[in-house]
Amino acid sequence: QIAEYVVATYLQHTHQLLPYAFNQRLKSHSRRLLHLPVHDSPGLRAGILGYGAIGRHVARLVSALGMEVYAYTLRPRPTPESRRDNRTYLVPGTGDPDGVIPVKWFHGEEKESLNRFLEEGFDLLVLSLPLTKATESLLSTEQFDILATKGKGKTFIVNVGRGKLIDTQALLEAVRGGKIAGAALDVTDPEPLPEGHELLREERVFVTPHVSWVSPRVWGRVLEVLGRNLDALGGRGEWVNLLERGNHL
Repeated sequence: QIAEYVVATYLQHTHQLLPYAFNQRLKSHSRRLLHLPVHDSPGLRAGILGYGAIGRHVARLVSALGMEVYAYTLRPRPTPESRRDNRTYLVPGTGDPDGVIPVKWFHGEEKESLNRFLEEGFDLLVLSLPLTKATESLLSTEQFDILATKGKGKTFIVNVGRGKLIDTQALLEAVRGGKIAGAALDVTDPEPLPEGHELLREERVFVTPHVSWVSPRVWGRVLEVLGRNLDALGGRGEWVNLLERGNHL
C-alpha cells in the first residue's frame, strides 16, 4: 500500500489531477487547464533511496509504467546473489525479490556517494530509508542543487521514510526556486505539522499525515510477518502454547 501511495502521488503530479479536481468543485467542465504540462512515464528515470520491501515494490510499479530504475543501498550489491532479498516479507507477486529491475546500483553512507547517485538525474526520487545519524538531513541544499542541475528542475520527490531525511527549509527553498518540480510528503519534520506551516501552504508540496501505510489488509500482513518470525525462532506452535499459557496466568 505504501508503494501504491508513491505511484498515486507521482501520477497526480504528472497528470495534473488536483487542478482538475478543483475545477470540478467549481462545477466547471472547462478545458482551460489544457495548458498545464502533462508527462507520461516511458523513458523517464526513477531513483529509489532504500531498496527494501517498499523500494522494491515501487521499482516493480514504476518499471511497469516504462521508467528506468536506479537503486541506492547502504552496502554494495555487486553480484546477482547479493541483490536478492530472501529475508524481507513480500506479498506474493509483488516487489523485486531477485533484484533484477534496477538498471544501475549505487551504495554508500557518505554524502559523496549519495551525490554521485543524484547526478544521474531523476524524474522521480523516492525516499524509503530508516532514520539514522547517517541519513538525517540526507537531502539538503547541496543535494537540491545537484537535482536542479542534473534533474533540470523536473525531479518530483516522494518521502515515505522519515521526515528528518529531508531538510525542510532546504526543500521549501528548492521548490520555490524551481530546483525541483515538487514533492509528496507522508512524513514531515516536524511531525505533525503545526497549523499554517509553510509546507501546508506550498501548492507544489502534497502533504498527508503519515497515512501511506493504512490499508484494511495491513494487520493480516503484520500477523503473517509475526508468524514467520515465530517460525524462525523455533516454531510458532510452541510460541502459541506459551502465549496461551500466559493468558491463563
